Amino acid sequence: MNMLKKIDKAEVKSLVKRSWKKTAVVLMSLMMLCSVGISAFAANVSESTPVAYSDFSSIFTALQEQISVSTIVGVLAAVVGACVGLVFMWWGLRKVVSMLMAAFRKGKVSV
Repeated sequence: MNMLKKIDKAEVKSLVKRSWKKTAVVLMSLMMLCSVGISAFAANVSESTPVAYSDFSSIFTALQEQISVSTIVGVLAAVVGACVGLVFMWWGLRKVVSMLMAAFRKGKVSV
């Protein structure tokens, strides 16, 4: 089965006729966002100074003192535990909903 099909010029023309207003709105919105972003990042260029490693060295040393292998393993264990709990909760809720729907279809409540 070929998933790719040849697109006719007529299809492209009809698509452009149907959606040119939406496309124009999206493009204009993107242009406005870009113009605002460019002007915001270009402000005070002459007053800025380059950032060096020494500016952030205190932050890096504090992070290196706080983070260890045991803290990373603890965080990963907590995340995995939370994910397993969410999966079991999702599975249980689906089971309860399917049991209730079956009871309503049969016209009686059964467990």
